[in-house]
Amino acid sequence: MWSLICDNLSNILVLSLVLLAVGAAVTSMVLRKKRKTGGCGCGCASCPHGQGCRERT
Repeated sequence: MWSLICDNLSNILVLSLVLLAVGAAVTSMVLRKKRKTGGCGCGCASCPHGQGCRERT
C-alpha cells in the first residue's frame, strides 16, 4: 500500500491541487449566485446588458 502511494505521490499531489482549484471555483460561483451579483464582476451600472440581468435575478 505504501509503495503504491510513494510511487504515485506526484500524481496524487497534482490531482489534489486540481481538485482544490475546481472546488474553489465552484464555491466562488455558488457564493456569487447567492449574493446575486453579476457574473462579470464589474457591476451593472456600466454594462449594456445590466437591465436585463437585473430582471432575471
